[in-house]
Amino acid sequence: YMGIQGEHLPLTEALKDTVERSLPYWKEVIAPSLQHFGQILVVAHGNSLRGIIKYLKNISDEEIVTLNLPTAVPYVFEFDDELNLQQDYFLGDPEEIRKMMLRHAKLQLQYKGEYLGIREMRKHVAWYTKGLPGSAKLREEINRVESYAELEDLLYRQL
Repeated sequence: YMGIQGEHLPLTEALKDTVERSLPYWKEVIAPSLQHFGQILVVAHGNSLRGIIKYLKNISDEEIVTLNLPTAVPYVFEFDDELNLQQDYFLGDPEEIRKMMLRHAKLQLQYKGEYLGIREMRKHVAWYTKGLPGSAKLREEINRVESYAELEDLLYRQL
């Protein structure tokens, strides 16, 4: 990029560009490694992963932009011997995520009081659960929570 003036450099990367960039990496590096080793770990940014997931699951352009990938929750793909996708799922343990959120909530309340602490926890719950099954319904309800007891009840019902 040294020869390109700043105003000509893109400030963002469209998902289409990310797909075009990540697909060769799947074909040239990830797939051969998976065939050789049988099991590998891929760690990447959400949009890079979306590009590979779009290819593996044959997801439309319209559908891929709505795919939520939870932060820091492993996403497992299982393949047959020809690398045909057989199954995919998240490894997040809902009980562990719930415990972590409740510990976080107690600290929020301890330092900020119930009124402000619960309101700040609303956004944190959305971050903790982004992409997990049922998280959209939980995010709808979290904005009505007014107390730690209500938060705890909601998390046990929804997660």
